[in-house]
Amino acid sequence: GRTPAHLAVQKGNPLCLGVMAKAGANLHRAIPHVWQYTNRPENNLTDPNKETMPIHHALVRTVVSYTTRTCLQCVKNQKEAKLQVCTQCKMAYFCGAKCQKKKWSEHKNVCKEIRKGADLVTFYHAMPRQKLVDEDGFLPFDEVVDNDLGLDDDDNEEDYYDSSIIWEWYDPGAMKWNPYPKSINQALSNLQDLGSPRYMYKPGDKSAEGMEEREQTMNPPNDVATNHAYYSEMIDHHIYTGCGRMMRKRVVDS
Repeated sequence: GRTPAHLAVQKGNPLCLGVMAKAGANLHRAIPHVWQYTNRPENNLTDPNKETMPIHHALVRTVVSYTTRTCLQCVKNQKEAKLQVCTQCKMAYFCGAKCQKKKWSEHKNVCKEIRKGADLVTFYHAMPRQKLVDEDGFLPFDEVVDNDLGLDDDDNEEDYYDSSIIWEWYDPGAMKWNPYPKSINQALSNLQDLGSPRYMYKPGDKSAEGMEEREQTMNPPNDVATNHAYYSEMIDHHIYTGCGRMMRKRVVDS
């Protein structure tokens, strides 16, 4: 997952990202789950924090908008609105002037620098369009394992599972939100209620839940979490491919 584009976002370098985007890099794999301070010799990797690292935050949101073709502000897709790309950076999408105005205070942190980087690449006339999906970006869910709440046969599911809280992930290919399997849905709520910054899991493998590889390698062991879902950015990351997908929480009236 550590492609040059991934490192550009992780280090908060919009000019470098502009070069990579214009050169046609796969930006689906440029959504890092941890961000890097470049002015610290040690302990320079940190969980996402848009208050202390506004450039990193703006870069991640711009990459997500670009790869999913959704509005940078309201997240509407091409089916829901007539999207227009930012005239300067050619990466961020907006559904109208209202959303663009709301998001400008954040997007201006990276917009011009992305354009400067893109202008350095002259063998393409325009910013290449990304494929909507990276087919190998995420492991598929296991409908049996990931929906298993671990209840006994005589247990009433309603006593253990709150069906009014629905966590969903965005599928840019189908342009729709999909519900997480029940056990992951429940865990996302539980960890958020406990104040955790993230939920770590691996689709189809409950033994990997919460297990983290101390020194991340390119070939993860079988018993560690591949996905880190961060609440601050509401992005579910596959930490080994560098991919990230939007997630959201909905509360349904009973």
